[in-house]
Amino acid sequence: MGNLQRKTCEKEHHQNGQSNSGNKHDQSSGRIQGCTPKQLNGRKKGKQNRIKTDDKNRKKTVTCLYTNADAITNKLDELQVILELHKPEIIAVTEVKPKNLKTPLSKASLKLDGYELLPNKNCFIPEGRGVCLYVKEDMMGSCKEIACEVGAESVWVKILNIDNSITKFGCLYRSPNSTEAANTRVCQFMKSLDSEENDLVIVGDFNHPEVDWPNTACYKDEDHPAKVFLESVRDGLLIQHVTEATRWREGQSPSTLDLVFTNKEGLISDITVSSPLGKSDHGVIIFKMHCQSTQEKQTKTRYLYSKGNYSQIRTNLDINWEHELTGKDVIQCWEIFKSRLIEAANENIPKVLENTKKQKRPSWMNTSAIAKVKKKHAAWKRYLATKDGQAYQLYARERNQA
Repeated sequence: MGNLQRKTCEKEHHQNGQSNSGNKHDQSSGRIQGCTPKQLNGRKKGKQNRIKTDDKNRKKTVTCLYTNADAITNKLDELQVILELHKPEIIAVTEVKPKNLKTPLSKASLKLDGYELLPNKNCFIPEGRGVCLYVKEDMMGSCKEIACEVGAESVWVKILNIDNSITKFGCLYRSPNSTEAANTRVCQFMKSLDSEENDLVIVGDFNHPEVDWPNTACYKDEDHPAKVFLESVRDGLLIQHVTEATRWREGQSPSTLDLVFTNKEGLISDITVSSPLGKSDHGVIIFKMHCQSTQEKQTKTRYLYSKGNYSQIRTNLDINWEHELTGKDVIQCWEIFKSRLIEAANENIPKVLENTKKQKRPSWMNTSAIAKVKKKHAAWKRYLATKDGQAYQLYARERNQA
C-alpha cells in the first residue's frame, strides 16, 4: 500500500511539473512552451478579433461626393457606377430638378439603394432647382438633419463623433438669378460662421465665376456681388479648397463655381475634380472628410412572398373601391390604395430581417458598364490636359456611351 501511494505522489509531481513548464517561454523559439502552433495562432487571432471589435464601428474619414447634376433623375444609373468605384458615405447634389419642370418629382424617383434621402422642399415644388443629401444608412444613427437660415436653397446635417464632438455638413445652392436681398442673407450667414465652434464643411454651387479662387481675389467693384461674397468668406474665417475649374461650357471660359469650405485646417483631404455626371457641365468633386463618425449595422425587413396567404389578401382588398375613392385626386387615390395593400401584405405575408451592409449590384452594372464610365473619365482628363477639339469629341463619344 505504501508503494502505491509513493507511485501516485510521483505521478502527480511529474504532471504538476509539466503544467508549470507549459507557462514558460522558449527564448530560442520565441513561442510559449506546451502550446501547439495551432493554439498559438488561435491566441493571435483572438487578439486581432478583439482589436477589430473595438474599431469596427469607427470611421475616421468619410468619403464625400458633390456635384451640380443639372437634373439627377436621368443620371442615377451613372451615379450608381461612380458610387461603386468611390463608395462615398455622403453625396451632395444641387440642381436636382431640370429647368421648367412641369411634373413634380417624387421621393421614389430620387431613391438610391443603401442611402437615406434628405431633400429640401424645392425638390418637389415648381420654385427653385432643388438640393439634396444622400447619407449612407449605416451612418444615420450618428447623423441628424438640422435647419439653417441661409438665404439660399440648402440642406444641413450634424454628425455626432465618437468623442462627442460635432461635425456640421451643408450643401448650398445660390442661383445666378438670386435677388439682392437673397445675396445679402447668404453673405450675412457666411460672416456669422466666424463664431462656429463645431467642425464645419460646406459644399455647393455659389455661382460667382468672377472670383479668382487660386489667388483668393476678385477684380470687380466693391459693391459687386462676387466681391461682397468673397469679403464675407474672409470675415467668416472660412477656407475654400477648390482651386481648379469645376464648370466647362462650349464657348465660355472654364470657371470655379462649385466650392468646398471648411472653418478649420485639416478637416478635409484628397480633394479631386472628376468628369461631369452625364451631360452636366459641372465636375464631380470627391474628398475625404476627417471625422470619427459611428456606423451601425443596419437591417431591413423583406417579405417572404413564397409563403404568403394570397387568397386572404384578395379577400382583404375586396372592398367598394368606387365609394372609397370618389372625390379624391390621383395622388390621394394612390395613397389610399397603397396603404390598404401594405396593410394586407403585413397581415398575410411573413417577413424576415436581413443585413443591408452588403448591397448587391444592379444586374445591369457589369464590368462593361463600369469600364465605360472609367473610359469617360480618362477621356475627360485627356481633354483637360490638351484642350484639343479632337480630344473633346472623343470625350463626348465616351460620355454618350457611359
